[in-house]
Order: sequence, then C-alpha cells, then structure tokens
Amino acid sequence: PYGEDAPEGTEEEERAIRAFFTFRKPFPTAHGMPEDHRKMVAHWLGFAAAHGEALRHGAFRAEHPESGCPVVVGESAAERIVGLYAHSSVAPVGRCKTAYVLNATGADDIYVDCPVRPTAVAAFDTFGCPAATPAVGKGVSRVTVPRGGYLKLDFTN
Repeated sequence: PYGEDAPEGTEEEERAIRAFFTFRKPFPTAHGMPEDHRKMVAHWLGFAAAHGEALRHGAFRAEHPESGCPVVVGESAAERIVGLYAHSSVAPVGRCKTAYVLNATGADDIYVDCPVRPTAVAAFDTFGCPAATPAVGKGVSRVTVPRGGYLKLDFTN
C-alpha cells in the first residue's frame, strides 16, 4: 500500500512518508478540481518527477519522530530537499550543491540553517512561479517564503 519504491525493512512511518514522494499519478478527480488546484498539483507532480533522485532514491530521514517528523530530508549527490512541516523547525541545509526547502508550515516564513552564504537564492509560490527573493546568509536565517511554496539555494560558483 505504500508504493513499490519503499525499501523493505523501513519503519512504517518512513514508508508512509516515502509513499507521498513516490505518488506521481494524476488524481482521478482532477477533472472536477478548480483550475488553480490543477495547476498546483501539476507543478508539484512535475517537481517530484524532476527531483526523483533525491526524493525517492537518495538518502532519506525524518527528524524528530517524537514531534510528528516536522522535518523530512531527501538527498542525492546533487541536491538536498527539506520539507518543513512545523513553523518552529529549522531546515538543516548542510553542505550540498543545491538545496530546496519546502514550506508546509502554514506560515509565510521559514527558518534555514546554511553552513555558508548561498551564491544564489530564489523563492517560488505553490504554483512554481517566482516570488520575492529573500536574503539568506550564513547560519540561521528567518526567510519569507510563501506558504506552500519553496526556497532554492545554490552553493556553487
């Protein structure tokens, strides 16, 4: 019931979260959805497909299970994707070439912890459209990112 990509022996909670990232089929009721919902679903399905290596095949961890896993991280050699589900959580960007921080907190800002200042920063709304570019520095930063949107951080020259 959790998808074929869930590895055997993985804890039930991790398998359930992984199933979210492996879901790529259109909703059977998409024809009845409002246009903006269809656009949002199409964007996130495209995002999941474009970043499948990190989301489905790379290293995966769900942090703080005692708090309902408010931080979920998928990582490949090329990128790290961090899902934030609690406003008080801090995204552990770590050392990577590119990081995406998804804002599922219900607020219009998130906290990110960068080991160095990113060379490029971009924010996007839930449809994947560019939003105002926030300032992000080294260390912990409070960053404006639309709820349901995400932040892209590049650390390459």
